[in-house]
Amino acid sequence: MKMVKKFNLANSNELAAFNRKKLSVLHVLKTAYGRKYFGNEIYNEKLNNNPYIIYLFYKSKELHGVLIRKSSGKLTALAVLPQFQKQGVGSKYLEYAKREHIKLFGEVCNSNKKMIRLMKLTGFRNVGALFDKENLICQDDEQIKI
Repeated sequence: MKMVKKFNLANSNELAAFNRKKLSVLHVLKTAYGRKYFGNEIYNEKLNNNPYIIYLFYKSKELHGVLIRKSSGKLTALAVLPQFQKQGVGSKYLEYAKREHIKLFGEVCNSNKKMIRLMKLTGFRNVGALFDKENLICQDDEQIKI
């Protein structure tokens, strides 16, 4: 991992600095998620209305990955550009975030086998299924809490 920039969006100076990079972040999310991408409007609203901690991962000055978590430690997004996937990069991002915040956790759709596998490989463990019909964003009926 070459360079990491961390932004705490609860801090107005860091929020202003992040906003200058937001289009690049949205590009990484859209490219990495493909058809599962929710759209710029939803991510813009989420990023503007929540005190997220955002990690931007660079290699040779090129943004190639994003990890977003809440201050509570809940992971909300992990995105790696396709040309950097399957090289252990996502594992390195999770390990970095775990060093930064001891109680890191996430909810993963049962159908997202790649993310479940990645989280288990980096030491997360499955602590049960969640059912929340109001906030459900999964295609299937079950979310797995990791």
